[in-house]
Amino acid sequence: MAGMDHILQQPDASFVPADEMNDTFHYQGQRKPRIWDGTMRFGLFWPYSGAQIPSSKLRARNPEFLDINNHIELARAIESAGFDFTLIADGYAPSSEAGTNAGFQDPRSHGLLWALPLLGATRNLGVISTLHTNYLHPTHIARFAGHMDCLSNGRWGWNIVTGFRPAEAQLFGMDELPDHDVAYDMAEECVEVIRALWRDEPVHHDGPYFRVHGKLAGPRPSGDPLLVCAASSARGRDFAVRHCDYIFAPPERFEDIPAIKQDVAARSVAMDVPRVPDMLVLGDVLIRDNPGQAEEEYYGMSASVDAEAEQAWAQAMAKFGTWNGEILGTAREVAEQILSVREQYGLNGLLFRMMFWDPLEVGRLLPMFDILREAGVWVPPHEREHSW
Repeated sequence: MAGMDHILQQPDASFVPADEMNDTFHYQGQRKPRIWDGTMRFGLFWPYSGAQIPSSKLRARNPEFLDINNHIELARAIESAGFDFTLIADGYAPSSEAGTNAGFQDPRSHGLLWALPLLGATRNLGVISTLHTNYLHPTHIARFAGHMDCLSNGRWGWNIVTGFRPAEAQLFGMDELPDHDVAYDMAEECVEVIRALWRDEPVHHDGPYFRVHGKLAGPRPSGDPLLVCAASSARGRDFAVRHCDYIFAPPERFEDIPAIKQDVAARSVAMDVPRVPDMLVLGDVLIRDNPGQAEEEYYGMSASVDAEAEQAWAQAMAKFGTWNGEILGTAREVAEQILSVREQYGLNGLLFRMMFWDPLEVGRLLPMFDILREAGVWVPPHEREHSW
């Protein structure tokens, strides 16, 4: 396959071959800028466990999850293909014993630590780490961010989450999770303290949730890192509008995108925020050579889930609604679906979730990117300064 050959044999000119890296990380290069030019951005929802659904059959089809070399190869492949960034989700507790048995969310990657080898193996790819404001003190997050910004030369971002599973709260000594709105109040104060700590001056803060006094040692971010937040509630969207560059808001249908964008824009006006955050939409993608082949394989694999594990996860995710954003077909069919959703509903950012996560699958996306480029909706990253 031509796409596969490109990924495996023709890496981006900025890529440093492994035999030239001498076992050291290479973070050089231009700081990743933010350019809001109206063209599409593409990210990868990082495979944070062996299988993206609770299926031991799928886990067996994927690379060995705890071999970091598999992740490095994937990061290099998506950078070469034209992805702008990846987002690493995170959580502390397994979803269920059945999920663990199926290789689903246990073991799983640490949002911050996993970012380091991915950044070290790439030149321009953005990496967004999930960090919880319920469980981490703002001084920790501020210091993490300063170092990650320095090490990556501005290619690191923070996915701000509060936490929503009681089992995780109990690991941190909490009897129960904070009330939803209280959790966002905590997140607001956490971000306020972090921004103060990023300035080169002492902080004196006594708030309802955090007390911070003193000056944080550097390094500090040379510019605010990219901030992202999943936002489905009114309170969450207010928070995202006030603080974030991207809203990661999975709609129940593509048709819901305009209503969410209009709501976010109205909140931006009401809060006098000059720039409306862009919206990232999660979508499962699978490309195969022949019509109908991707659908057959995708739905066949989806039917292999462990019923007990699936039920436990569905209960945990019930408050977020359902999402059926499958983008399946040949490369042309997938490109045409994306173009249709963009034209009808104003889609600007897609976060792909790949059921099969290896460089060979990434290679199948190359003809899709070519079609989007010809249609004028996507510009290769190297032609726009590798911008977010």
